[in-house]
Amino acid sequence: MSKRQLANEAIYIEQERIHENVGSQDQTAAAYGGFNIIEFSEKDITVVPCIDPEATRILVSSNLVMIYTGISRIASEIVSEQIKTLDKKLDELEQIKGLVDTAIQMLTHGAADDFSQIYSGGITLRLMA
Repeated sequence: MSKRQLANEAIYIEQERIHENVGSQDQTAAAYGGFNIIEFSEKDITVVPCIDPEATRILVSSNLVMIYTGISRIASEIVSEQIKTLDKKLDELEQIKGLVDTAIQMLTHGAADDFSQIYSGGITLRLMA
């Protein structure tokens, strides 16, 4: 099974078979792995790797920390609330989307330390690095 088929099957199962009110980001990211630019349209999902797999492995193993907080959530409940307020958040979402190029430049030019804090237009994304 290809990565695309795996992602599509996971999306189908969650959305159509068990009727979860979820998006497609998590399934796509899990199926493809690595650091990718994932673009969603009404008809298709496009995945473009932005860092080669070996560089991704090195970056993750030496710079990022994942910590279990003990907090769990029901994704479909979160998505329901997000959908209700989506039209009020479009400007913020566009600003976040604009950070993609900055993040890719940092990651591909060895600035992983700078990647831990990306700031633009009043939005700060903080990652453990």
